[in-house]
Amino acid sequence: ALFQTHENLEHLAMMEKVLGPLPKHMIARADRRAEKYFRRGLRLDWPEGAASRESMKAVWKLPRLQRIWSCNMSIILLGI
Repeated sequence: ALFQTHENLEHLAMMEKVLGPLPKHMIARADRRAEKYFRRGLRLDWPEGAASRESMKAVWKLPRLQRIWSCNMSIILLGI
């Protein structure tokens, strides 16, 4: 699995790191219980809300989707 965590905020931060910022319309439609994961209702409370340095490192080390995709395409195109 790409997002290996059991912590909700860390999971959301991992998603943002790989996929890019969460769309504002998705944040606006989120359940009220999700408010604790966002600052001013618009921005993920990360890294301020991180549970630990290890959590921050786990998110930081993830590659962006564009990098994953370009590496895989290079392998396919080169026939490796």
